[in-house]
Amino acid sequence: MAIYIRWSTEEQGEGTTLEIQRERCALFVRSQGWMVREELTFVDEGYSGANLERPGLKRLRQAVLAGWVDCVVSYRLDRISRNLVDTVTLVRQEWAGKCIYRSATEGFDTSQDSPTGGLIFNILASFAEFERAVIRDRTIAGTRRRMKEGMYISGTVPFGYERAGKGQLRVKPGESDTVARIFEMALVDVSATPTNIARRLSQEGIPGPGGGKWWATTVTALLRNPLYAGMVVYGRRNISPTSPGGSGRHDASGEPIASVDDAVPAIVSREVFEKVHALLSQRQLSKPKNSNRASGEYLLTTIAKCKCGGPLGAVKDRHGNVYYRCQRKQQGAGCWAGAVAFRGKPVEERIVEALRERFGGGRKQEAFGILRERFASDCRRRELEEAIKATERRKQEVLVDLARLRRQARQGELRASTYEEFKADAEAEMAELEERLRGLQVQHAATGREEAVLDQLERALNALDEWDDLPPAGRKELLRTLAPRIVVFYPGRARDIDVQVQWIG
Repeated sequence: MAIYIRWSTEEQGEGTTLEIQRERCALFVRSQGWMVREELTFVDEGYSGANLERPGLKRLRQAVLAGWVDCVVSYRLDRISRNLVDTVTLVRQEWAGKCIYRSATEGFDTSQDSPTGGLIFNILASFAEFERAVIRDRTIAGTRRRMKEGMYISGTVPFGYERAGKGQLRVKPGESDTVARIFEMALVDVSATPTNIARRLSQEGIPGPGGGKWWATTVTALLRNPLYAGMVVYGRRNISPTSPGGSGRHDASGEPIASVDDAVPAIVSREVFEKVHALLSQRQLSKPKNSNRASGEYLLTTIAKCKCGGPLGAVKDRHGNVYYRCQRKQQGAGCWAGAVAFRGKPVEERIVEALRERFGGGRKQEAFGILRERFASDCRRRELEEAIKATERRKQEVLVDLARLRRQARQGELRASTYEEFKADAEAEMAELEERLRGLQVQHAATGREEAVLDQLERALNALDEWDDLPPAGRKELLRTLAPRIVVFYPGRARDIDVQVQWIG
């Protein structure tokens, strides 16, 4: 016989704490003439009943499968799970023939598979799922209410802020300056990747969160946190903020994410945050697979490819000369292009010379003008924002209509057939509006990314005049921005290497 106890923080007002459950289950076990065994008492504290991913329940399931348990007792059936499918799968299928289930307070068990017992079991499981939905709705509603009141509901105070009272944050001097500087570096310096920013801050002796060292993951999380732009978001935090008013954001369960603007003092502007977020997303999409930190030392690795499609690797000889070679040929993976190892400096110099001829001097502004024409204009962005707002307004009107129809149906003002007909029309329109809204939001987010890409290209073009003073990582990032694809051909000897460059624009 085993006892299972579960309690989540969402249920703190239900009177089913761990102590109450443990005491009631122990009394029930003793009333049946059984003995309470501590090693077969499984506890999950702070875990929701939404799924079966709980450490205590996993150990209980393993004990049942091992044949150590012939009966499982819990305070109520909803302690096992608040999901109908999970409850039936676990108790009626996985445990069938291995053990029975007994509820300490609901007066039924699964020892006899009678129609009445099965009906009671399914009803209780359905009510457990309904209760979970009610608790979840109340929790979300309470959270959103506190957010709209300007309260910060997370337990961890982000770097750059300090508590100023219950649910309130204020800017922390010193740390906030570091946050602003990190955003400025990410926006202005073309080579300021999260890794380079973290390395620079650590070298300067600037303490990170908790007084520790700066890491690339720490910098990335900071740059992606909308709190620094004054937005408090409940739900998934790694979001794109380009949708106006938080529209279209959803958490993992499909519920809209609550977002409140200007809820905390902003350290950076909304515009700066959106541009940095777009740059991070663009860099993530363009980041080559299997890249490593050492490859930043060599200009062409992760950018140039052999004619066969294989990536180029780089090595240095004892004199410090860099040589590139096809990785497919090196690994015996089948290079058909006749690749040979070639000295890097002459090829790199040819590419840099072509880069300066194409984008340097007076052609810089001409090139940037061509690029800007290729991307969406500010006017198009405003049009999309207005279309999104209009669609959202219509959605609210449809929701009001549905609520009115339900009220009229309950009061007998509408016949059931008429109500169903109107309801079907409203739901069809709502589905159409949702689809339209998703499309508009995708286009709006794309225009935001385009603006960020233009900013990145403009910085790269301006940095071209400072090529000789840039660090290796900066040169490489600039080349990747202006020449996203470079292909190497081998006409014959190593010194006859030919290079085909695909320039941006």
